[in-house]
Amino acid sequence: MKRQALLLTTCCVGLLASQSAWAQATRTWISGVGDDANPCSRTAPCKTFAGAISKTAAGGEIDTLDPGGFGAVTVTKAITLANEGVGEAGILVAGTNGVTVNCSTDPNCIVVIRGLAIDGGPIGSNSLNGIRFVAGKTLIIQNSVIRNFTGGSPNGYGVAFNPSGSTPSIWSSRTPRSPAAAADPAAACSCSRAAAARTWRSTTRRSSGTSPGCGWT
Repeated sequence: MKRQALLLTTCCVGLLASQSAWAQATRTWISGVGDDANPCSRTAPCKTFAGAISKTAAGGEIDTLDPGGFGAVTVTKAITLANEGVGEAGILVAGTNGVTVNCSTDPNCIVVIRGLAIDGGPIGSNSLNGIRFVAGKTLIIQNSVIRNFTGGSPNGYGVAFNPSGSTPSIWSSRTPRSPAAAADPAAACSCSRAAAARTWRSTTRRSSGTSPGCGWT
């Protein structure tokens, strides 16, 4: 009887370990026809970034399989959110941030956002910010569109880069910022004095310094 109980306990421990490993895949997948109850594999994708992030290991990647709206997400660990050219993969919100980066427990956290359309919705939605960066090491934005974030002060930015850490940085490549009509790109990016060092870089322009705002030099 004791032997049977021991075998049962061993099996249960093995099953739990297997489930834990399965829940933290290096690469996960989302689809417009997925389900967040799925394991987020390529053949059984999840539906939202928020649903997939808990099943993705730190430093891993969440990829879109097809066009769709994949919902707002809060990032607390190093991760890549990517659309590799499958059509418009979007984050559509109303009255909130699109992506919040808050790696408060990981000062070396690097977050990459690639190929996404982050939309604050129609006029009157008063969405806060396309991307709000609170804590982490580096934010990299590649080939993405951020638009229609019109929330009142201190919000209303495509990228609100207000880190609490000492030496964070931000990189951008080919990323139109919200509002699209702004003549000065600084109007679409907010930076806090709290950071001792930070940079905003694109393929053609660079800005750095300690003054608030992400104005171009």
